[in-house]
Amino acid sequence: MRPPAHRGLALRAARALGALPVNVVAPIAHYLEPGDDLPPNVHVTGLLPAHLLGGLVDAAVLHGGQGTVQTACATGIPFVGMGLQPEQTWHVRMCEARGHAIAIPPKRVGSPEFLDAVRRVLSDPGIHAVARDVQRAYADEDGAVASARIIEAAL
Repeated sequence: MRPPAHRGLALRAARALGALPVNVVAPIAHYLEPGDDLPPNVHVTGLLPAHLLGGLVDAAVLHGGQGTVQTACATGIPFVGMGLQPEQTWHVRMCEARGHAIAIPPKRVGSPEFLDAVRRVLSDPGIHAVARDVQRAYADEDGAVASARIIEAAL
């Protein structure tokens, strides 16, 4: 069984994104090996504090994990997501249904369909508007307090 995200997928995505006229911040340094060649517009980093990138990132490509999806939602970043596990697929599909994400199967990463989805989340004002609406909804919530209430009620 492969880990939730893996080297081949990360490289395929980074190489495909290199074909677009955008700067890509790719926190995939932990997947790279000496000799890996990536396009010049793909800037590899280690893991980043994604919750601090709101306003600096126009769109994201992510694997659909709870943390990455919730961070994109809370910061108003539309995304292309590829669920690698059943719950990740569900997270991405729920955001797609809401209108601020596009779901792509992992096997399609690097395909024209993938690049079209990335172009769309970058350029579609409707997707960006929904992402901002979702961000506003998150701003009015306090997850820690809500969780504490639920736990307290169960005790």
